[in-house]
Amino acid sequence: LQIRAGSVAAPLHHPARIAEDWSVVDNLSGGRSGISFASGWHPDDFVLARTDYADRRADTLRIIEQVRAHWRGEAVSHPTTAGGTAAVRTGPRPVRPDLPVWLTSAGHGQTFAAAGRAGYGVMTALLGQTLPVLRENIAGYRAAWREAGHAGDGDVVVMVHAHVSDRPDLEDYLRPAMHGYLRAYRSQTAASGEDEAVLLESAYLNFLQGPSLLGTPDKAAGVLGLLREAGADEVGFLVDFGLPTDDVLAALPALFACIPAERAR
Repeated sequence: LQIRAGSVAAPLHHPARIAEDWSVVDNLSGGRSGISFASGWHPDDFVLARTDYADRRADTLRIIEQVRAHWRGEAVSHPTTAGGTAAVRTGPRPVRPDLPVWLTSAGHGQTFAAAGRAGYGVMTALLGQTLPVLRENIAGYRAAWREAGHAGDGDVVVMVHAHVSDRPDLEDYLRPAMHGYLRAYRSQTAASGEDEAVLLESAYLNFLQGPSLLGTPDKAAGVLGLLREAGADEVGFLVDFGLPTDDVLAALPALFACIPAERAR
């Protein structure tokens, strides 16, 4: 089992700190770490940043390369607060020689293409894109990957909310947790209002009836097939959206049983 971050918001952290923290994880896990980097999306989060919010995408690509250089043991120059620069090496040294990297995308085709050109994987979700758009974005990623001359086809991970069960009251059972999850998301993107309950229920039903892994085994197997047809290499199961831990763990066998044997890993 690999241990991956999904995601580190690169502009909110110093690249040397990212490299050192994840080198510790790599050592503790015997060389099983990997990172998906995000550019950040909420302006208020950038009170922690050393760069401007408007420059976050370009800064993320720069920081990724700095982290990778630190990971390889190279000395990397960073600005000091006294106006100069200092060459920095990080420690401890990681176990794996190269850091596996993904770029997190909410569904923007430019991000997929940038990841392809740089030779990174992509981690994405269906929260900000439809299946047809996902298919187009993955095709654009593969094209950029090939044009840049990278070997292979890259790697696309799609994160999907997951809880597979045949229980007859599943819709009512999942509703409080998903409403809470969606309410927290909405609170960061829009002001609450009198129509909030209606919007939350509509969004919840879209999740339940749409391309998520919330529902019966047959539905989940069908959605996994659609994701495979869209070009996804891996699926990330989002199971931590508010259900009790014991219930999450008890439902995992039904989820794993939906994965075709030749694809399970």
